[in-house]
Amino acid sequence: MSGQVGIRPDGSLGATAAEKAEQVFQNIGLILKAHEMDYPDIVKLVTYMVVGQSGSDMRSERRKYLGKHRPCATFVFVPQLFLPEWLLEIEVIAAKV
Repeated sequence: MSGQVGIRPDGSLGATAAEKAEQVFQNIGLILKAHEMDYPDIVKLVTYMVVGQSGSDMRSERRKYLGKHRPCATFVFVPQLFLPEWLLEIEVIAAKV
């Protein structure tokens, strides 16, 4: 799935990196569900976070949604994403076996 950002269904964006991270994982869950998959079907995550943000916010949300599941992962700090208000973007590869 292409990069997911913290945009809520109503088009709004959370104020903090933690709120945005939570929404990213909720969005990922909705897309997985639409394809009859769930978080354990994720095989790879690529996370892009704007420099200056705390990776601990993203890690906390990741643990909340993925639990003990540990897919392959890459975490990259970047100067900026496409829109300045986006602080976090996650790409996902999921596979149903």
